[in-house]
Amino acid sequence: MSTLVLVILLIVVVALAVVVVRFSFRTTPEANAEIVERFGRYRRTLEAGPHIVIPVVDRVRALIYVREQMLNLRPQRVLTSDQVKVTIEAVIYFRVTDPKTATYDVDDYTSALQERATTTLRAVASGMDMKTALSSADKFSSALMAELGRATRGWGLQVSRAELKALEPPAAIQEAIERERCAEHDKKADELHAEGQSQKIVANAMAEAMALAWRAQGLAEGVNRVFQTIAKGDEKQRLLIYEYLQTQVNRPPVVSPWVDQVPSDGQGFGAPAPDGSEPD
Repeated sequence: MSTLVLVILLIVVVALAVVVVRFSFRTTPEANAEIVERFGRYRRTLEAGPHIVIPVVDRVRALIYVREQMLNLRPQRVLTSDQVKVTIEAVIYFRVTDPKTATYDVDDYTSALQERATTTLRAVASGMDMKTALSSADKFSSALMAELGRATRGWGLQVSRAELKALEPPAAIQEAIERERCAEHDKKADELHAEGQSQKIVANAMAEAMALAWRAQGLAEGVNRVFQTIAKGDEKQRLLIYEYLQTQVNRPPVVSPWVDQVPSDGQGFGAPAPDGSEPD
C-alpha cells in the first residue's frame, strides 16, 4: 500500500513539475509587449521572444500592440465661426512607445485619443468661417498633430500622422457650391470660345491683307512691265497700249492722230499727241 501511495505521489509531483515548467516559459509574439504583475504590482515588461515567469506569483495583465495602429475617428459635425455645421472625418496613425504608461496612466488610450481628437477638431473649426474651413484641411491636420502630440506624451503613445478623410458642408451649401462651380466653368468656356473667334477673325483679316498685298504687288509688277513695254516699243505700239489703258479706267479711247482727229481725254479737252506735238 505504501508503494502505491509513493507511486501516486510521484506522479502528482511530476505532473505539478510539468505544469510549473509549462507555465514558467512564456513566448511574447513579435510587435507585441506584455505587462507582468507580481502580487498586484507592476513587475516588468516582456518584449518579443521567450521569457520565464513564476506561476501563481507572476500574472500577465495585458498584451499591448507596439506596431503602428490606425484609429478612424467618428464623423463629427463641428460648428464654424459663422454658425455653419461642417462634417469632418479623420484618421489617426499612432503607436505605443511605453507599454507601462499606456497601461497604468490612462484607462483606455484609444478612447482617450479619440476624445482628444474630437475636442481639437471642434476648437480649430470654431476659429474659422465655413469657406476657410473647407480649404484648410492641412490646418486641421497640423492642429491635430500638435495637440495630440502634447496630450499623448503622458499616455505612452506617439502620433505619427493625422489626416482628414472628409470635410463636407451641409447638403444645401454643397449644392450651391456646385452650381457656382458649374457657372465658373461655363464662363470660362464662353471666354475661351470668344477668344477663339477673335483669333479666327484676326487670322482671316491677316490672310486677306496678305492676299491684297500680293495682288497689289502683282498689279504693280504688271504695270511696270506695261510701262517698260511702252518705253521699248515704237509709237504705234505705245498708242495701242495707251488706248487699252484708257478703256480699263472707263474712259473713251483715244482716236489715232493719223486719222485727223483730236484725241480726247473724255472731259472735253484735247489730249496731246503721243509724239508730244500740239494737236491742230
